[in-house]
Amino acid sequence: MEDERAAAKRKRTRTSKKPHVPHEVVTEILLRLPTRSLLRFTSVCKAWRATISDDPVFARDLRHHRRNHPCFLITPQTRLPNHNRKTTWHTHTHVVATTGLYQWQGTEGAATLMQSMDSFPAAAVSRFAHCDGLVRVLNPATRRVLTLPAWSTSPSVSHPCFGLGRDPWTNAYKVARLWQRTEPKSPSLTGVVYRYHVEVFTIGADQHWRKLVHPPHSIMIGQTATFFKGSLLWIIQPYEPTAVSGFLRLKLWDETFSVVSWPPCGPWFYNDACMSQLRGELCVTCPDQNLEMLDMWMCDDVDGVGLPAWDKRYTIRWDWARASLRPLAILGDGVLMCQSSSNMLCHCNLHTDDKHVEVKDTIRLNDLEYLNPEDGTILDYACKIKFSFDVISYVPSLARI
Repeated sequence: MEDERAAAKRKRTRTSKKPHVPHEVVTEILLRLPTRSLLRFTSVCKAWRATISDDPVFARDLRHHRRNHPCFLITPQTRLPNHNRKTTWHTHTHVVATTGLYQWQGTEGAATLMQSMDSFPAAAVSRFAHCDGLVRVLNPATRRVLTLPAWSTSPSVSHPCFGLGRDPWTNAYKVARLWQRTEPKSPSLTGVVYRYHVEVFTIGADQHWRKLVHPPHSIMIGQTATFFKGSLLWIIQPYEPTAVSGFLRLKLWDETFSVVSWPPCGPWFYNDACMSQLRGELCVTCPDQNLEMLDMWMCDDVDGVGLPAWDKRYTIRWDWARASLRPLAILGDGVLMCQSSSNMLCHCNLHTDDKHVEVKDTIRLNDLEYLNPEDGTILDYACKIKFSFDVISYVPSLARI
């Protein structure tokens, strides 16, 4: 009898013992799950919640794990009548508005509405600032939206430029805005001068915008900054008397300005240059001297001693070389995805030993259908589009705002 009781006790002990899965294995599984599943799994246990929501290493690995297979966010930008001629944009008869963020996988013939933009005011003509899955300032994956403090009250604010990035020292996200403001000249002179002003807002820390020192140079009107390794970069306006050739750099960790030099090419590309960040490298595309091809320059560091080491990685053959071409992403199969200034998406195959590549396929953004899954309606912008499309490479994340 005693032996039977002991055997039953041992059996209960064996069956009640929970199997142990190492944390490293759990992490590898979580990295492969969709973002929506990760959001649900934060409620499974405290350990999973801490890993998914609070572990910066997991957040970094999640970005790296998915960057080779991004989707694309498309924002159709349409012109609306401007009934208020006394606004900042008084020289224009239209304002620009977006209907929403549409997600496109790169193969389907339709893009699906991901985030309605009804709550966002009409914006100036600029690309959406984005960093680590955050977009001006919302996270489409978590549907969290942050309302930033109001603009300055000055009625003479014009030509705003934006930037969004992550401070590498604190991992805090910061929003920067630059704008021109008219200021009176000295009493001995007449008229006004235009001067750039800068403010920064730290998400989760600041209640108001903080003013920075004036930037040393003006930037091209309407730009959105490129975020690269802890800094925001804008192209410097080349036509001012005191201008230098390069990019205006705002270092987010100490909030100071500096200048990054151009790639070693001529001044003919200023207006048609495009800047982006591709797989941890800074990328600049610009027309060649004959305006027949596009040169693609890459740089992996702007903090080294001396000038940045620019490498002319590829030359892109394209019939429309006079139009600008902005690289969006390098996909896992070696395909370079670009957006042209003529509302087209272009594919270039980089699997070649030759540095000369050709645009193989083009997709007109006007030809895509834009689907609202809530009511099944399709918006066809082929005839209705009045302005342009903005496209960004997008990797969903759980970044907090």
